[in-house]
Amino acid sequence: MNRFYELKNIAFNKPTEQLTTCKGLWTGWRPLSSSYANDGDKRCTDSIGTRIHACTTHVLNPFWKVDLEHTAVVLNVTVKNNNNRINPFDIRVGNMDTNGGRNNALCVAGATLPDEGGMKNFTCPETEGRYVSIHLSRKENLILCEVEVYGIYLR
Repeated sequence: MNRFYELKNIAFNKPTEQLTTCKGLWTGWRPLSSSYANDGDKRCTDSIGTRIHACTTHVLNPFWKVDLEHTAVVLNVTVKNNNNRINPFDIRVGNMDTNGGRNNALCVAGATLPDEGGMKNFTCPETEGRYVSIHLSRKENLILCEVEVYGIYLR
């Protein structure tokens, strides 16, 4: 029996967290919340051209994490960014919430995105978990435009 499943972005509008939150001059010093990275807006700007994305301050080992609220088999993670400072980064999937999920299984190590504004889909080896996180292993701002997670919830 052949079964086809339409995978949906299971991270859309789910709870998020990041290590710290930066404020941008271009946003009138408003905080750039972690929730901007899974709100479904891939433009990375608002209606008047203000850059809107998730952003941490310049800290050591920053992370961004989404809580899928239930355990899922994660198949793909798509990341869009508007600068190259993210390269390289790691994607992790698992059920541990502590330390930003840094101890969860690696989906992708040393991932990179193409030029500024680049978007790329990363395949996970059918990793199970409730949390999907993105990590830098250096001192830097972690800036994310949009993160999508495709997978199937376990029942």
